Amino acid sequence: MKDVLQYLGIKPTEPIANSSNQTTESPGSEEELFSVPSVINLSVGEAQKLLTEAGFKTSLNGEGEVVWQQTPLPGAMVPRGTEVIISIQPKLELGSNLVTVPDLTGLTMREAAKILADLGLLLNPEGSGVAVRQEVVPGTKVRVHTPITIYFEPPSEPTEGIFRPNPLDEDLY
Repeated sequence: MKDVLQYLGIKPTEPIANSSNQTTESPGSEEELFSVPSVINLSVGEAQKLLTEAGFKTSLNGEGEVVWQQTPLPGAMVPRGTEVIISIQPKLELGSNLVTVPDLTGLTMREAAKILADLGLLLNPEGSGVAVRQEVVPGTKVRVHTPITIYFEPPSEPTEGIFRPNPLDEDLY
């Protein structure tokens, strides 16, 4: 959990305890953290060079020439060697600056982010879990790089990996 919070740029408010109620860190054992530089609006080459020189690994998401999003966010405090995912603008055909917003309800944040990135749209997530609604009505045409706010909520019940017998299937009883 500590790594996830650091990756997202969230500072801890209290020490993390292990099962014996002792903190997992002792004085002086804390890993040194470094601020992630902003590479948004830089060329892919410049972004990779800057991040590499700062001691971070990089991976690319998308196709294009200019960085429009990064994870962890600029300013997040993370250990050196952390992978920074840089999302780059998709290559667009001349004159194609409008895209149709898809219906993203029922999708996970990762699935929704992938679809929006492929279309050249930005994800503005609220909550966690699965998408329950979105602010831009599906089917609406919007400009590329428009942020789409999607509201996520935890699923009401698990949907994967659970066998639920059909009560009408008498062969099981």
